[in-house]
Amino acid sequence: MMKHLIPTLFIAAAFFLHSASHANAGEPAFKPKSPLSLTISADKSSYSPGENAELAIMALSLADSDALAIDLELSDGVKIVSGERQWRGQVAKGQFVSFGVVVGIPENGFARVHANAKLTDKGGGVFSGSASWSTGRNPVEKSLQKQTPRRIKRNGKNVVDYQVK
Repeated sequence: MMKHLIPTLFIAAAFFLHSASHANAGEPAFKPKSPLSLTISADKSSYSPGENAELAIMALSLADSDALAIDLELSDGVKIVSGERQWRGQVAKGQFVSFGVVVGIPENGFARVHANAKLTDKGGGVFSGSASWSTGRNPVEKSLQKQTPRRIKRNGKNVVDYQVK
């Protein structure tokens, strides 16, 4: 039985490899990884309204760059208590960059901080990355859940419509 199993496995493996190599014709066999990685971490997992959250924004560059730019976007009501809303500078391949910011949690308890980064490598390539952190529940999402949806036709299609007040 083993004598017949080996050729069958060989044919199955060859078919799989051939199929996989032609599965996405016109696309590269692998997708290149961005040389920029970005994360946001907090000093604890949850916050109450009025508290401050200490955030660490960290980037890892896998390319030499004269220009790394990181910008923070804050949701409504979130204020920076200390720290900067952006970071600019040069980075070397394999270098970690980090900066801290303290944000105040608004009275509705929801806060979101989104970081956008842009890295221009020495060869002129431009890469981007982003990361988000949030705590609490988005009040807009809450209000949508409380609304009764209306089923209407729009452009000839049936859609569910929510009215936000």
